[in-house]
Amino acid sequence: MTPNKEKVRQRLCQIIEESPYRTKTEFCQSIGISPQVLGNFLNPNGNRKLPQSILIPLVSRGYDAQWLLYGLGSPKKHLITTPAAEADPHPY
Repeated sequence: MTPNKEKVRQRLCQIIEESPYRTKTEFCQSIGISPQVLGNFLNPNGNRKLPQSILIPLVSRGYDAQWLLYGLGSPKKHLITTPAAEADPHPY
């Protein structure tokens, strides 16, 4: 399945709008890319795939790549944590 570029752009814009950053420039700085990289991808006349330089930092911040690329699931991964005291020391 190939990601729909316009839908990916829409989901990325949703992430940016819901972020605590006031501007796209601040958002770019937070994930370590230049505003030009973001602008090139968001350009509706462009034909670029989502750069790894955007995808990897978003996934590392808890965003679900399947949601971002295909709209499957929810925007953020739901991590299940187990307190260290309850964790099985021999899980295998």
